[in-house]
Amino acid sequence: MKRFSNWTLVVMYVASDVCINVAARSFQIYCTWYMVKIEARADQLSFLLMSIWITNTALLPFAGVIVERFRKTSILLWAAAATAFTTVALSLSVRLTAGGGSYEFFVLSLILAVVASIATALVTPLGAPLIPKIVTEEKEIHRAMRLRSSLFIVNLLLGPTLAGLLIGTFGGFAAIWLGIVAAVLGVFLAATFRKSFAEAV
Repeated sequence: MKRFSNWTLVVMYVASDVCINVAARSFQIYCTWYMVKIEARADQLSFLLMSIWITNTALLPFAGVIVERFRKTSILLWAAAATAFTTVALSLSVRLTAGGGSYEFFVLSLILAVVASIATALVTPLGAPLIPKIVTEEKEIHRAMRLRSSLFIVNLLLGPTLAGLLIGTFGGFAAIWLGIVAAVLGVFLAATFRKSFAEAV
């Protein structure tokens, strides 16, 4: 396999992180659009969003501990695979239920949203312990940390912005396709990063 430079590995890790967040937030935007526009069920939407927020809030204090206990490249790959699973599963459930509209669809969406939320929560603290293992020079570590920090806001805004534009242009299902593409790309980047990083150390 081609030997990537350390900086390329940093970019690969950060890009995978961005893809995971875009996929997860596209999922949330689709669910928001569907429950407001199609179902007009504010109660279901509030319950879904509260579940996502509670999962993130409850897990974040422990995410750093979890990251230290397991192989960090494996956590990145697991998070990417989990978001890919949630977006594909949501796509299939929408197709099979002709757009949703059932209590079972809501419950499935809720479970998938919590899984995606867990994945993003585990990815959040990865940068601090992982980047110094990729690059060792202090200058390069600071440079990598700046890149990771600068993309934090991008992670928050890119998914909702793109999903919103796609929904407005092509309809709600376009947000799911955005999530699938981002998640699959995230899996590819995370898997390539994991293999290349293992060969580099």
